Amino acid sequence: MATALQFDVDANEILVRSINMIAKERLLLDQIATAPPSFAETIKPLTELRNVHMSEFALIQFLGSITASQAVHAASLEAEKMIKEFNAESLARSDVFQAVQAVASNDDELELLCIEDRRLVEQMELESRRHGAHLDDSSAKQQMQTLTARLAELEQLFQQNIRETRARVLFTRGELAGLPPSFFRAREECRGGDDDDVKLVVTTDLGDYLTLMQHARLEATRRAMFLVHNTRCRGNVALLEEAVGLRREKARLLGFHTHAEYALLPLMARGPHAAHAMLSELRTRLAELGTGELEQLEQLKQADMQAMGRVYEGFFEADRSYYAARQLRQTRRADDDECRGYFELAPVVQQILALFQELFAVSLAKQEGVCAWRPDVDVYEVREAGVLTGHIYVDLHCTAPRGPRVVAACLRPGYDCSDGTRQVPAAALVARFARPADSSVPVLLAHADVEALVRELGRAFQHVLCATKWAQFHSSRALEQDFVHVPAQTLARLAWNVEALQRISAHHRTGEPIPAALAGRLVAARPQGAALDHLRQVFLSLYDLAIHNADGESHDSVDELFDTMNASISLVPAGATRTFVVARLGQLMSERLAARYFAFLAAQVYSADLFAARFVKDGKLALDAGAAFRKHVLRLGGSEDSMDGMCAFLGRQPSCDAFLASVGADCGSAATE
Repeated sequence: MATALQFDVDANEILVRSINMIAKERLLLDQIATAPPSFAETIKPLTELRNVHMSEFALIQFLGSITASQAVHAASLEAEKMIKEFNAESLARSDVFQAVQAVASNDDELELLCIEDRRLVEQMELESRRHGAHLDDSSAKQQMQTLTARLAELEQLFQQNIRETRARVLFTRGELAGLPPSFFRAREECRGGDDDDVKLVVTTDLGDYLTLMQHARLEATRRAMFLVHNTRCRGNVALLEEAVGLRREKARLLGFHTHAEYALLPLMARGPHAAHAMLSELRTRLAELGTGELEQLEQLKQADMQAMGRVYEGFFEADRSYYAARQLRQTRRADDDECRGYFELAPVVQQILALFQELFAVSLAKQEGVCAWRPDVDVYEVREAGVLTGHIYVDLHCTAPRGPRVVAACLRPGYDCSDGTRQVPAAALVARFARPADSSVPVLLAHADVEALVRELGRAFQHVLCATKWAQFHSSRALEQDFVHVPAQTLARLAWNVEALQRISAHHRTGEPIPAALAGRLVAARPQGAALDHLRQVFLSLYDLAIHNADGESHDSVDELFDTMNASISLVPAGATRTFVVARLGQLMSERLAARYFAFLAAQVYSADLFAARFVKDGKLALDAGAAFRKHVLRLGGSEDSMDGMCAFLGRQPSCDAFLASVGADCGSAATE
């Protein structure tokens, strides 16, 4: 069954639908709380209703992300806020929890359920506990609500301070030597300083900051910008300090020793010990590589200082982006420019789709006359052995004012309907590539865009090839946070495989695939600078665990601990002037990400291992791995433990070796890409 998706929904209808969803589910929860507890009377009716509601909500979220209407965007955000608050309220209901707990403790009934149904019961019971539904004491419940409300307030204040604390730095044109011409276009000017020279205004907005730090030749310019950017929002340090304490208090109220134990329980890591073990191994093995990379960057700076007749005083964080980018430009720029000719947008997308068709043994057929959010959106039907498995919508020229350059989204989760039919899933690939005024001019892509297209189309296939019984397990939110990006990142590594690059490329004039030698140089340059970058991620992950796994007895403030750990792990010192980088790290303040920062790095480790172990054999691309990848990784969604699926695909426990080899480490006989 493939119910048509409705994209012409206005702001008012979005709010009405959301209010109705909440009302229907609240009524059902009231009925469940008073009915005799059983899977059929407690779990099943609620999950069947959520099948429908999750489908509606997925579309509401998507419409908010691609619309040009501010009203629709605002309504989508308001709907998301209402539903999030209602879900938290529902999970904290003691009466519903008692019914769910009764089902979860009925071993005789559980034995009769399939694996996915048993996992459904277990997760509903666990999430209710994590929201305090098991607390009997009314004062404890009130304390829980107070802590949750204050934490939400702190997160909002923290993010608001980052958005609103926007600093300006004045530079002369000479002080901005090295910046590209585009940086100066429409740049605000003013007069300032004792010399009354014309100065250019540079803000701490991310675009300005990153461009300057990667291109400014003068050390003094980089250092001035670094200090202004990283001494903003100092008041956020106190907000984070308070949040860390409140999280610890909330975790103990729920029966956990630390917030890290509470936050990591639903993940594959299951707790801080496994996460810390992975990070410690990465830290040790990346340190030698990072030291070598740092020496190369130091040599570049030393040569600059000598050429300018200045004394070399050391290599600091304010220097790292500039010299890393310069080193990369020197080694890859010519190859990148030459590669663009082989990556024309429309043919590349078609070849990626063809590659995934072969990989997953499915067929794609472009559909005509199917309504979408814009007339030129392409819609593809995905079938396996003639059976419809889903739809993929492809929009390469989205004009919506907000959103990533390339992103995939779930339009509708798949699930088994109560009448025995199946609602097939739908996914979208949305890209924001400008359409040239002259249609004869090709849209040529940088390799980074090619990688993004492979990754996000892979994510779209992840949506349509998932075959769970319940929509709840189809959603990416049902996947463990240290696994959720693994499937797409595994497939993205095809963009770093010479054979795959040749398959998806065609020169826009000759139609010839990219030469193996050129693709090989592109791939070979990938590890450059990666160790230092990953050490930075290791540091942030260990710091996140340290503040959220502490027992409360430490006397170090969150910013002092940040400075101490940064100096010992990242290898690159911040400099003599104290900064407050921690005050602008919104991930640490996010209730969804706190104590889980390591998940981003874990996904890279797992994806490297999955790809190297099965997708490459004797240096050749092994597309026959697609069947096993689909069976053990994509098909299951969140219906089973993702670690079990990875181990089944690998035939062993995951390892860090392939990841380390991909960034230049010598891992002996470890498989590489």
